Amino acid sequence: MNITCLKNHLLKALNLSSSQMGKNQNIPILQGGFLKTQKNQLSIETTNLESSLRVFIQVKTEKEGEIIAPIKTLMNLISNLKDEKIKLEKKDNNLEILSQNSKALIKCYPLEEFPSFPSIGEGIKINIPIKDLIAGLKPTANFVSKNETKPEISSIFIFNKENFLNFAATDSFRLSEKKVNFIEEKNFSFLIPSKHSQELIKILESGENPQETAEITINQNQILFKGRDFEYLSVLTSGEFPEYKKLIPDSFVSEALVSLKDLTEAIRSSTIFSNRLNEIFLFLNKEKQNLEIKTLNADLGEYSAKFPAQIKGDSLNLTFNCEYLLDGLENFKTDEISLNFAGETKPLLIKSSQDSSLLYLIMPMKNY
Repeated sequence: MNITCLKNHLLKALNLSSSQMGKNQNIPILQGGFLKTQKNQLSIETTNLESSLRVFIQVKTEKEGEIIAPIKTLMNLISNLKDEKIKLEKKDNNLEILSQNSKALIKCYPLEEFPSFPSIGEGIKINIPIKDLIAGLKPTANFVSKNETKPEISSIFIFNKENFLNFAATDSFRLSEKKVNFIEEKNFSFLIPSKHSQELIKILESGENPQETAEITINQNQILFKGRDFEYLSVLTSGEFPEYKKLIPDSFVSEALVSLKDLTEAIRSSTIFSNRLNEIFLFLNKEKQNLEIKTLNADLGEYSAKFPAQIKGDSLNLTFNCEYLLDGLENFKTDEISLNFAGETKPLLIKSSQDSSLLYLIMPMKNY
């Protein structure tokens, strides 16, 4: 192997690759990355045995070859180099890195010990714009359960129905659903583990052109995402996602139309004074057509804010987790949102009055 590449391109690829390295100290080879050159392209493979990533960058190749290099050592070195162009050359089982004023020799791992990139085989193949994939994953990835003893709700449920690709996640206290336009005759559904969906978002957002299309191959146990400069393979979660549609109320006792900016800013300020349970109290006043929020902390003090709301239905008093409420609101991008109350002990449904593709459901904590 003997190549010349741009520092920024290599460093970006190494940063992505490092997130896929195995954490098991008993398998040191997983701290390495499989570097391989073919023609004028360098690929870097990393794996943690549950997910695997292959990224590609353009290089000038003088001699093709392959080597297993320690990713963090290589990344730390490259990040400290000042030159724009860097030369990498294999010397026996070492990797020599040359810049204009420096030279380093990194000891590498035996080639035969690195796990090969998994082959997914046959499966359902679909294509989707990367921007739509990001749009579906980001509003749902943070709302999965942190309890991995229930893997089906520690995952994002993705399925197609009625010309939409649906993304859903829940941790039993809240639920988020996002729909993106998608016309595909093939029926499919799968559960992708939360930690892998978070990594996938980073990979997708690192691309320079979100208008590009990702090719996805799905089989019973694995899923492969392929873009112009990456391939990402993840195991899938086995099990059944809850029938979450039954959790969404279809009738409401009150509805409040409020400014998203006003509500978000008020709740963000209120978190300063929240107690150890993160309680926030909501007072819906139909007569005065306003919404009041309040937080109390025995050690710090209290906070309250009122703002106009177009209210239909009953006046209500409810208590929510302020962090959970804020997490959901931050995914909406419209000027106004609709707060739909099914009752003081039933879920609150939040949706946009201008965009029906996203909804957020949150359970109240208790009556005030």
